[in-house]
Amino acid sequence: MLAFLTSPGHLRTISSSRSSFSTRLPTSSKNLRPAPAQLRAKAATDSNAVVEGPFEGRFGSWSVLQKDVSEVKTYRYSLILSASLALATVLLPRTPLPPLLPNLTAAGSAAAFAVSLATIHIYMKPLHAFLKVLHAAGSAGLLALLVAAPGHDAVGCVEGNRVAMLAVGWSLAAATGLFFKEGVCFGRAEAGVLTL
Repeated sequence: MLAFLTSPGHLRTISSSRSSFSTRLPTSSKNLRPAPAQLRAKAATDSNAVVEGPFEGRFGSWSVLQKDVSEVKTYRYSLILSASLALATVLLPRTPLPPLLPNLTAAGSAAAFAVSLATIHIYMKPLHAFLKVLHAAGSAGLLALLVAAPGHDAVGCVEGNRVAMLAVGWSLAAATGLFFKEGVCFGRAEAGVLTL
C-alpha cells in the first residue's frame, strides 16, 4: 500500500498491485513533503499511518509507515540480542558452567535471529525466503543436537564434529547472507568485513 498527500491534510492511498497504478503519482518535488504533525501523531497508534513521506523512488512514490518503523526497530534489537547471545554461547563453555546455560544461549540466539529474519525489509522475496530456509535448517540442526545429547554442551559437540558443524552451519550461512544484504544496501564496510 502506498500513501501520499494530494493536498495539505489529505492523505490518499493506493494499492501496490499493478492494476491500481493507473493513477498518476505526483512527480513534482513540491508535492513531496514530510507528513504533517497530525499524521505523525496519529502514527503512534495506527500501524498504517504515514510517519514520513511521500518520497519519489525508483519505482514510484513511497512513504514510511508506522509499522515499517516498528519492524526496523524489532529487526535491529533482535539482531543485537542474537549476536550478544551468540557471543555468550561461545564464551560460556570455556567456564565451569553447567551445559544447560550455553545450550539456552544458543537456542535464544537462534530464536532472536529468526525474529530478525521475519522483520527485516528484504524486497527481493526469493532471497528473503532463502535466508529463512537456511536459518530453519540450522535451527533444526541445533534442535537435533540438543535432543540427541541431552545434558551435554551442544556448542562443545560442534567444535570437534564436522557433521554437527554442518547441522548448525546453515544458520551461519543465513547470517552471512544478511551481512551481505546490509553491505550492498547501505554500503557499510563493517557488513562487508562480516561477510568475509
